Amino acid sequence: MKITKQFVKDNLKEINKLLEELKKEPVIHSIPAKKLEWGACFGETMTWEDAKIWCKKQGAGWRLPTQMELLQAFEDKISGFQSPTYWSSTEGGTYAAWFVNFSNGGSLITTKDYYYSVRCVKGQ
Repeated sequence: MKITKQFVKDNLKEINKLLEELKKEPVIHSIPAKKLEWGACFGETMTWEDAKIWCKKQGAGWRLPTQMELLQAFEDKISGFQSPTYWSSTEGGTYAAWFVNFSNGGSLITTKDYYYSVRCVKGQ
């Protein structure tokens, strides 16, 4: 469907109503009562599979953070994130996973063979 100026003009009331509803919902939800320990950043970028393996090698309890945990870290301005993009453990299918951009707080899905930074997390 192509959205034209006329379509917007004809449906402006409904569009504005939808936008007002969307404003009521937060994009990032807080993760209550979560105590996480953030590890050091690995100095080089790596694929998603390598990132999962590297975090596991850090010892008991260390893992790749979820997409929501990384988004919350951005929102809470957790220090120590030195690179713009970090892998999350959140998968988007067999060959894809989500990463978070610490330059702008965005999150995108990509294939697992891309190279992004890694910061492991420990805790619930």
